[in-house]
Amino acid sequence: MGVSAFIELDSFGGFRLRRGATRMATQRGYTGRRSQKSKSNNSTEEVSSDRGDPRASHFSEQRVWEVEDAWDEARLRNDPDAAAEIIADDYIGGNSYGHKLRKRDILHNIRHYRNLLSEIQKLDRNVALHSDVALSTGEARFVFASRSHTIRFLRVFVLRNDKWLLLSSQSTLIRNLI
Repeated sequence: MGVSAFIELDSFGGFRLRRGATRMATQRGYTGRRSQKSKSNNSTEEVSSDRGDPRASHFSEQRVWEVEDAWDEARLRNDPDAAAEIIADDYIGGNSYGHKLRKRDILHNIRHYRNLLSEIQKLDRNVALHSDVALSTGEARFVFASRSHTIRFLRVFVLRNDKWLLLSSQSTLIRNLI
């Protein structure tokens, strides 16, 4: 089953998790964290379906946040080597202007458009884990020397060899600020 089973377009042209996506993932054999009612005292406890999994330290929202932050830092520092470590070789995505991008395109942009980006402000961000796939959604404001813009983003990370890699991303321009 593809990632599209878990995402849909929202009314603003961005992406969001489908209602019941976590339930659907669990029913279809995907693992992740979920809450469960305890039958003995009727309280809610966190249940982890990755107990005993050697990848468990990598299978966490916190680890995905760390990779997200490293991705932002690589772009802010114009560091193509750091970005290359985060982006999967088979990456394909699209930017907020509708251009299709591959890994080589992103690395080219980082190398040749130095010092244009001065700040990335995360306005909202969410992560949903589904087995070896993490969906990261949110809004971010990109500040450049002469302009800024805000986007809504969807990023798909995949866990390969105990490392989260950016497999795909799509952004939608939601407002220009001068």
